[in-house]
Amino acid sequence: MESLQALSKNRRTKIIRPPAGIPPEEEISEDGKAVTEAEYWEKYYNHPVFSYEWNNGYLEEKPVTDYAGFLMYW
Repeated sequence: MESLQALSKNRRTKIIRPPAGIPPEEEISEDGKAVTEAEYWEKYYNHPVFSYEWNNGYLEEKPVTDYAGFLMYW
């Protein structure tokens, strides 16, 4: 199985992806990925599965903020 490591400002995240040809069961968060601000607005601002923030060139996954938001995804 192929594994990738993404570096964020102060942590390491190990991302495991399935071998080519096998569809993933769930989408994998791209938290910690380095992106330009333009790329963030184009691809990640309205992401259908994850909520991301752009912070100094890195994607950060935003947690669900309140109980109503939690229920929306539960």
